[in-house]
Amino acid sequence: MVDSTVIQSILRPELLCAVCSSKGSTHFVKTPVENIDQEIWQQRNPNGTDEEWAEYEAAGLHSCHTNMHPEIGKINWVQCKEEIDDFEQSLQQLLALLQLEKDYVHQHTVLLNQALEWERNQKQTRYLLTGEDRQRAEAWLAVRFGDKQAPVWPTDLHYAFITESIKNATNLMTQVFLAHAEEDDAIAEKVRRSLMRAGITTWSYRADIEYGSDFELAMARGVEQADNVLFLISPAALQSAYCQTELELALTLNKWLILMLAGAVTESEIPVFLRNRQYKVDGGKGDRFLSGEVGVIAQRQP
Repeated sequence: MVDSTVIQSILRPELLCAVCSSKGSTHFVKTPVENIDQEIWQQRNPNGTDEEWAEYEAAGLHSCHTNMHPEIGKINWVQCKEEIDDFEQSLQQLLALLQLEKDYVHQHTVLLNQALEWERNQKQTRYLLTGEDRQRAEAWLAVRFGDKQAPVWPTDLHYAFITESIKNATNLMTQVFLAHAEEDDAIAEKVRRSLMRAGITTWSYRADIEYGSDFELAMARGVEQADNVLFLISPAALQSAYCQTELELALTLNKWLILMLAGAVTESEIPVFLRNRQYKVDGGKGDRFLSGEVGVIAQRQP
């Protein structure tokens, strides 16, 4: 996906390339000015010399083609230059683009509206997906486009809505229990969101303990109902009484325990019963860990 920062950094104002964004996907309609000449460049650089213009032109900075980011080059372009391109032909190309993955795009809109309704109503259970609607949403979330550009991308709200619907359908059982210290909330949230984007349900104390609930009882139930326990190891986590309790319960119940280094610790700081276990080195960057471990977790699910 090409975000707005990439577009802004590549397409400078003097290139006058019009950007049309619809439903999360981006297409471009080329305007008549694809290149600028020295006269236009000179207007923007009054003190510029012929040598500087020559260098500017040689570097391809005068053109929106030679200086184009490769990711932007993959985007569907519609040629619509006045007095050069045929308008009717360009219109037909535009109409054809609007038909690409039409069902997928429509489902994106339907699910987004349902998710927004769920959010507006304090995320009450009765607004979650059930039955065939949930199954269709799961199938939609699992669609991958490979090397092709996705017409739209699910939002975090899509992911949350669908995974919460899955969780609700399985009596609040989850695939991953996140055990971590409060000091590691930021990396834990990054991991949770990345797992959610892979369609994996998670339990975390910030997202799953209701106001007024018994914390320790809710935590124990979360471990019991999770297939995997993911422990984020950090100096704070190793000193946390709650993390210690979660680990002990996970081992008592013979849960699949996955360790992730979320902070710098020495071997002597790691409890003896954890030292011989395999773990993923992360160093506070969830993506490196998730690129390998999400697949492992997903493969273990029935």
